[in-house]
This record gives sequence, structure tokens and C-alpha cells, in this order.
Amino acid sequence: MLVAIALVLFVMESFTADVFESLGGELGVTPNLDTVIHDGLLFSNIYSQGYRTDQGLASVFSGWPATPNFSVIMQPEKYHGLSFLPKELANAAYHNSFYYGGELGFANMKAYFLQAGIPDLHDRSEFPSNEMNAKWGAHDEFVMKKQASEIGSKQEPFFSVILSLSSHEPFEAPMQPKFPGNDIPSKFKSCCNYTDQCIGNYLQSVKNEPWYKNTLFIFVADHGHIYPRNRKFEEPARFHIPIIFYGNVVKPEFRGKKISNVGMQTDLPATILAQLHLPNKEFPWSNDLLNFYRTNFAYYSFDSGMGWVNDHSSLQHYFETKQTIYQSVTNDSMATLSISEAFLQQLYGQYISY
Repeated sequence: MLVAIALVLFVMESFTADVFESLGGELGVTPNLDTVIHDGLLFSNIYSQGYRTDQGLASVFSGWPATPNFSVIMQPEKYHGLSFLPKELANAAYHNSFYYGGELGFANMKAYFLQAGIPDLHDRSEFPSNEMNAKWGAHDEFVMKKQASEIGSKQEPFFSVILSLSSHEPFEAPMQPKFPGNDIPSKFKSCCNYTDQCIGNYLQSVKNEPWYKNTLFIFVADHGHIYPRNRKFEEPARFHIPIIFYGNVVKPEFRGKKISNVGMQTDLPATILAQLHLPNKEFPWSNDLLNFYRTNFAYYSFDSGMGWVNDHSSLQHYFETKQTIYQSVTNDSMATLSISEAFLQQLYGQYISY
């Protein structure tokens, strides 16, 4: 599909599929990203691994499925067992950087990213107080402006990550809200709309940079959200997120294309590395989304159980009660439950061995 010199990865806080009109979500929340989808390659049936940022980061950067109740990022003694997408890219002479408006010490992120092969780290300590919100850190527009102003001076090829923040609770954005009202769904949509505007402004600001034409822009959520549609915490739609590839390096025949195969965040490392013709065998839990022979499925976890989605059905299984809730019950529903339990058993076995 592509050979990209540079990679810019946006990890978007709480960007559930429900805020994307292109995915059947709310109208008018993400007009810029919907335009990106129209001109890019959309993976429309992707599921987050958990419901916290630390779970999503381990999935995106290590291809590691989230375990119920705890996150591998919170346990540095386990890092030696993980593989890292940035480290694989560094071995291919990529310069890696990470930009975040929050505190890198939160949830062991700094330790994790240093281990992952990203020495060039930037967080809230580099922003003045007038660019901060009341709770977490610098607003998205300032983080994206900083990355855009600095990335051109990095050696190429580069892999640069922007982790957004402004769509995190308590849902405060430095602009007139597009969706009036003090109810949480409206405030959440307005914050997602703000981040979408920041992304649109970012892409407009860098389109004439010499590195732009050789860059693949990737967009993925760290996790989904119950808002704006008040989803049940465990239902598959609460974990439904997009992955988007965008840029001049995407071949014309793939632009505007939608790939609806079921997949998950952990599939991103294998997909990126395969497209760069780099080895991905170190990511056994990652399943190349563009491999014609792949098996389509997604696993996700919540504190009291797990979920499983394939092309035909889905289920939620609760550990303590042994209850299983099926959607679109098929003849092989019991087999699907057995497969999902085997997947989790293998995951725990590998986790314990680290």
C-alpha cells in the first residue's frame, strides 16, 4: 500500500466511533477527521482493548492486549517481556519523539516510553500556565503547534506521537462550545469537536512542509467512551474506535477506501511494520490488518470480564457470575466463548512468565 519515510501518530483521548459521522456516530462532531477519512484509508471495525489510556498505550505501542483489572504499564518489572514499535523503528534509523500536554510521570508513562525507545519526550512542563486547562495540562492546540514547529528539525525518517488530552474529563475546551448545554454528552462532544479543529488546523499548517509529502498520518483512539450515547460499560459499541491512515504516501487506489474487517488496537504495530517492510514477528498478539489471510476478531477487557467480537457476532463474559451475553447468536457461539477463554488464558500465561 505505501512506503512512508515519516510517521506521525495521533493517539486521541476517548475518541469513540460514536463521535464520527462516517462511522454512524453523532453529526457535526468531527468534520475535519471525517474529511481525513474521505481522503484516507479507514479501518472501520476496530475495538479498543480497555477503557484507560495506559491500557491503550500498551496496545498501540507494544501490541499487548489489556488484562482485566490492571495494566502492564503500571508494572515496570514486566517491560522486559514486551516488544515495542518505537524500538523496532529506531532499529531502522527512525528518530522517535512524543508530545503530550499532561504529566509524563502519570501512570508510569515516562518509564514506559523510555523503555520503548522514545528518548525525545515532551510534556506539560514545557508549556506556560495560560496554555493549560484547570485539571490535566496543556490544551491540544498548543501541543500540536509545538510538535509542528519542532518536527521539521528532527532527523528523517521520524516517528512522532501526539497524545491528545482536551477530550478527557472534566471536558473543558478553550473555545465556545459547539454543542450548548451543561449535560455531559454535550460537553464531551464539544471537547471532541475542539480536538478535531486542532487536528484540522495542524494538517493545514504542515501541508507545505517538505516532510509532509513523505509522511503517513495515523489516527487511533486510546479507548472508547460511554458518551455521547450513554453506552453500557461492557457493550461492544463502548469499545468501538477507528484507525485511519492518511497522507500522500497512501496510494490513490486506497484513498477513500473502508476496510470493515474486525480488528483491535493491538493490530497496529504489525500493520505499520508490514507496510514498511520491517519484521513484525516480535509482536505475536498483533495481527496485520492488511493481511488478506488474517482471522478477523477483537478482544477487549473490563474489570469484571471480557468481550469478544468477530465478523458475525459478539459476546460479553463475566468472570464471577459465569454469565455470557451474546449478540447475534450463531451456531458456533459456544465455540466462540471457548476461543475467547483460551485467548485470555494464553495472555495470562505469558503475562505471568514475564
